[in-house]
Amino acid sequence: MGGGVIWKSNFRILLVEDNVGDVVLFNEALNHLDNVVELKIVKDSLTAIKHLAELPTSDLFPDLILSDINMPGMSGKDLLIALKNDIQFSDIPVIMMSTTSDPTEIKQAFELGARYFAVKRDSVDQIEKLFRKMINLVTLSEKPRSLKDFVL
Repeated sequence: MGGGVIWKSNFRILLVEDNVGDVVLFNEALNHLDNVVELKIVKDSLTAIKHLAELPTSDLFPDLILSDINMPGMSGKDLLIALKNDIQFSDIPVIMMSTTSDPTEIKQAFELGARYFAVKRDSVDQIEKLFRKMINLVTLSEKPRSLKDFVL
C-alpha cells in the first residue's frame, strides 16, 4: 500500500478547504486508502485555528494540515503564518494547495514554512496518488531539499 512505508492506522489530516467540489473529490479519493486516514474538514482558516485550539491534547493534533491558499477572509497563507508563529502548532506539517502553479505563490509558501506545495488535481485517481505521496513524505519526515522538490 505505502510503497514500503508503514502508515500508522489513523493518520489524521485537517483539510482547510472552502470549495465544496474539491472537498467531494478529496473525500472520494481518501475512501480508496483503506481507512488509514481520519479526515477533519473545515471551510476556513479561522475555523481551523479554533478546531486546533479546542483539541484537549497534542496527541490529537493532525499529522498533516492541507490548506487551500485562496480562501475568503483569512487566507491559507495567513493560516500558515499563524500556525508557524504558535509554538503549539508550529511542528505540524502544512501542505499548501492551489489550482495554480504560479512561481510567486510557490516561493511564498516555501518561504513561509509550508512543508510542500501541491497543485490541485481534478480526478479522484490523481488525488489518491497525491494523498499517498503526501502521507509517505510526512510519515518519513521528508523535507524538500530545494524549491524544485517542494512542489508535488
